[in-house]
Amino acid sequence: MSMSGYICNITGNHVAHSKTGVIVSGLYPQVRKNTIMNNRLGVSISQSMQGVVSENSFINNSDCATFSYAIGYRLMLPFTSWLQITKWQANYWDKPFSSPKIILGTMGLLILFPGYLPHLGFPWVNFDFTPVKTPYPDLSDGGGKS
Repeated sequence: MSMSGYICNITGNHVAHSKTGVIVSGLYPQVRKNTIMNNRLGVSISQSMQGVVSENSFINNSDCATFSYAIGYRLMLPFTSWLQITKWQANYWDKPFSSPKIILGTMGLLILFPGYLPHLGFPWVNFDFTPVKTPYPDLSDGGGKS
């Protein structure tokens, strides 16, 4: 599943058996209440600002999530107290976590044309400080069994 645009909302889906389960490129992405399983990469967020990834169940993915930003987006939000551009909260990450889940990504060096050369950049991390210990019900089948 791929979505790009100004505001991208991906909610209540079951995404499975693909190279990348969810690909989002947009300024204010919302990825909520999805079951994302059996993919090489669960979620890829790029060139977003103030996005939210919450209440998702990441199950049996080779890699659960990644992101890439341009440094210009960070400079557009200079007065935020938080270094994360995307807020990751209350997700299930394939196993119960008792500490924050680290999400690895990159901060690109290109400001005018972010994404043009996505491999230019340096490692950056985001955190889900409130990971949950059990997966959420799969909403794609009416909230019942997964």
